[in-house]
Amino acid sequence: MSEFTLALGVLGGLTLAGVIAHGAWTSHRNKIRQPDTISNEDLAYEASRLPSRYADFLESTQTAMESEGLSTQDLDTEVPANRGHSLDQVSAWVNQHDKKPRPDSLIDSIATIALEQDVSGEAIVANLPSTRRVGSKTIQIEAQSGPDAEGEYPKSGQRYSRILIGVQLANRTGALTDIEFSEFLILVHRIADSLGGSVDAAEMRPEIQKARELDQFASAHDAQFSLHLFPRKVAWSTGFVQQCATRLGFVAGSLPGRLVLPASQNGAAPLLAFNFDSQAALSNSVDGLGIRHASLTLDLPQVDRNDNPFLLMREIATMLAASMDAVVADEMGTPVTDAVLDMIGQDLQQLYDRLQARELDAGSALARRLFS
Repeated sequence: MSEFTLALGVLGGLTLAGVIAHGAWTSHRNKIRQPDTISNEDLAYEASRLPSRYADFLESTQTAMESEGLSTQDLDTEVPANRGHSLDQVSAWVNQHDKKPRPDSLIDSIATIALEQDVSGEAIVANLPSTRRVGSKTIQIEAQSGPDAEGEYPKSGQRYSRILIGVQLANRTGALTDIEFSEFLILVHRIADSLGGSVDAAEMRPEIQKARELDQFASAHDAQFSLHLFPRKVAWSTGFVQQCATRLGFVAGSLPGRLVLPASQNGAAPLLAFNFDSQAALSNSVDGLGIRHASLTLDLPQVDRNDNPFLLMREIATMLAASMDAVVADEMGTPVTDAVLDMIGQDLQQLYDRLQARELDAGSALARRLFS
């Protein structure tokens, strides 16, 4: 065999080896990371790495899972996250969750109906509109047994002499409009006519101006911050993403591809949301669609600052990055540094202070209504 022929043979062998190696690398790159088998010891170890209140949550969740034969994905955000609650605790949560918001002059335009004679709570409720909304703005209602009495949502067996009805001045869709305010006044007068009462309501122009000022404030202080995770190597399966998140206390949200971290206080807004591709979450294939991006989101006005949600967000992002072999980055994929996050944390503290100065503390009922 000539040297030329031998050289061609060697070159052909190297080319074939290169094709095989490239194929193996491509196959590895296209492989989707699947869930791991989790033992009770692994779950306990993950719990030990979290702040105590979330470790307690995971421990109680694990106990409930073992006793009821459930997985963490069976947990429902519409009921208390801890299935170990007693019946009394669940009842207390339901009562708290069912409590109707009350009109407040900070964020509502309030009209008063003075009734000619006391009216039962049943009669008031029967004459309320089927939808508590005009346009994109919600309506809040309370009744009083007298001018100085504490207001409450009309109750069966109670009689009332006054009704207060408020329409929200602003929310994330914008300020109250002239049309919405006009519809609100029509609704109030209709209720007054049906129950026999007179209406005392503010003039339109001052209320619309108040709504615009509140909307401007809310727009300037509406912070929804996200940290993004991108895989360093292979894409993730839906099961793998859910596994990594549920090990840190996340439960299934209301939409595909969304998990939430419940607050320690029942009925409060979730501390954080964890989002990934909804199409991948709905995929019926065995391997599913490869996920190459997920995000942690903090809706700051919705969460009490005492829960330190931004610090918690940083801790969880670091833990997810380790377990998912991911990079923590901005939405463009640029890795974020601790120095940048420290600066953002300082800015968020100032935002908390400005909300508090306006009596709209983050996580309060009023802030949650305004920033919704």
